[in-house]
Amino acid sequence: FKDRDLPVLSLGGHGALGVEAVFDRPKNVFYVTMLREPMGLCRSLYRYSQQHFARPRSFREFVLQAYPTNLMTKTLADGDPDLAKERLADHYFHFGLVECFRESLAKLRQSLGLAHEEFQSVNASSASLVPIESSPDLEQEFYQRNALDLSLYQFAKQLLKERFSEFHSEGPTMPGPSRKAPIALASSK
Repeated sequence: FKDRDLPVLSLGGHGALGVEAVFDRPKNVFYVTMLREPMGLCRSLYRYSQQHFARPRSFREFVLQAYPTNLMTKTLADGDPDLAKERLADHYFHFGLVECFRESLAKLRQSLGLAHEEFQSVNASSASLVPIESSPDLEQEFYQRNALDLSLYQFAKQLLKERFSEFHSEGPTMPGPSRKAPIALASSK
């Protein structure tokens, strides 16, 4: 991008903090992410793997053998839970939760000064309609193995609740998060 004389309007994907190093003007880089409840994320990745990689395995096998533990914490901060929380609170222009996608998107639009538009949410995967067999013992083991992600999600949920409260009480003049470091547009499932 540095060698091209074109403005970069957006960058999407599953990039990590630091992508601003490839741009000439890092002040114009903003990070945005959406987090998901850890078991919901695991189920989604299981469905995705079943649909795209044709490797038949049970959900139990996927959880115990294939699912990367503490995936969100690793994605945000190489597995450091305190750094993940700090980055989420202070370095991301915006973050939201998949479980409250509409409100998360509305807050992002307001932060960017964009008009509110209604949209229809469509899940492109027919696999999401197929129930996944689980058990209380598997879920307990999953949450033990992914305690850092559960803690990060609970932190994000509380922080977002506070920010939504500000969002609704202050309207369009709501302050965004502090910007202690350069930030870029990226996403994390």
